[in-house]
Amino acid sequence: GRLKPAPRRLCQRALALAVVGLLPLWADPEPEPEGPITREGKYWVQTVDGTLPAAPGGRLKVDSAGGIVVRGDEVNEVRYTAKKRVRVDSEAEAKRLLGRARFRATREGSTATPVVDDPGCGRCEFSADMKVSAPRVTLETMLSTRGGAVEAYDLDGRVTAATAGGAIQMD
Repeated sequence: GRLKPAPRRLCQRALALAVVGLLPLWADPEPEPEGPITREGKYWVQTVDGTLPAAPGGRLKVDSAGGIVVRGDEVNEVRYTAKKRVRVDSEAEAKRLLGRARFRATREGSTATPVVDDPGCGRCEFSADMKVSAPRVTLETMLSTRGGAVEAYDLDGRVTAATAGGAIQMD
């Protein structure tokens, strides 16, 4: 059968609860603003830059499908650049795949987490390199990539790193 519209009073209550923050209007967080798609050789590329607030003595968890470089610094935030890359023929296909490779930067409790979703495109040679600057006093840094080198420098806390293919370098 046909769906009937929700009663007006119910819609007004839901909107009022959303306005005061008791009921989210959508389940997923707002995606990060992503840069334009450009051509670099055989690849289509899109870059995302941004920051996350860092908790004093907090944690950092980075997950990607490409190289990861993390440097400790005298900052009170996590700064990141994610460079997503896909090898396909058309710009339209690149837009579709790079749109599926969402970048999310979240902070839950004391853990800051920049993540790039894998679009699962098979032979499109997708990768996403991440460069991150974090507080030197980060308690724990967890780095994981499905392919690419991992580098971590100038961090006072514990660092764990895993890669499916690439070198791991730390000081």
